[in-house]
Amino acid sequence: MAKNQFKAKGKITSLTSRFTVLPLIDKGEEFLCVDANFEFLMVKKAKLEEYTNLALPEVVDPELHKNAISAAKTHLPADTKMVERLRTHLKTKGVEGFDGELAKVMG
Repeated sequence: MAKNQFKAKGKITSLTSRFTVLPLIDKGEEFLCVDANFEFLMVKKAKLEEYTNLALPEVVDPELHKNAISAAKTHLPADTKMVERLRTHLKTKGVEGFDGELAKVMG
């Protein structure tokens, strides 16, 4: 019985489809985004507009995906536990308050 209570509370819903990203924070010419696997990516604004209704190459192409993850790391904490804290925030609370949470773990 107790096992089922935790399962109901721990349910995670995806923020995006598997081929798109959700822009989180404006970084000038790019956005810090999150994909359906809760990976952080840096994606150019123009590309987000171009691919509004299509799959982003950064999500589908493995090489571009790897490069986008590397670019996003410069805007995230170096500590992997803090990055996991950000992912947990997105999984449980969605994007509401994400910028404050990011500022907290970066500061």
